[in-house]
Amino acid sequence: MKKLFFTALLLVSTAAMAQNAPTTPPAASPPMAAHGATPGAPCMGMQHYEERFEERKARILDRLSKRAAEIQGKQSCVQAAANPEALKACFPHMERGGDPDFPDAR
Repeated sequence: MKKLFFTALLLVSTAAMAQNAPTTPPAASPPMAAHGATPGAPCMGMQHYEERFEERKARILDRLSKRAAEIQGKQSCVQAAANPEALKACFPHMERGGDPDFPDAR
């Protein structure tokens, strides 16, 4: 009995929602029309997004280039190190005892 009641309620509510649904798509909203935009044309938000994407991409590439240069500098320093002290000098920001490759730093 409960199943029949819920099924009937579902059918009635679905039919009521279908009657309230618009049958044609709405015309251009006033903000779009005010800016001279036409439906289907790319909106200004998309253009702004693409500009921001290019800016983000440029910042990321710049940051990666800087990090790559830093790594290359450290690599050159390590290659040139002739003793443990010179090797430690390549990484001045490391805390003492924080790297297993420097067991004597403890």
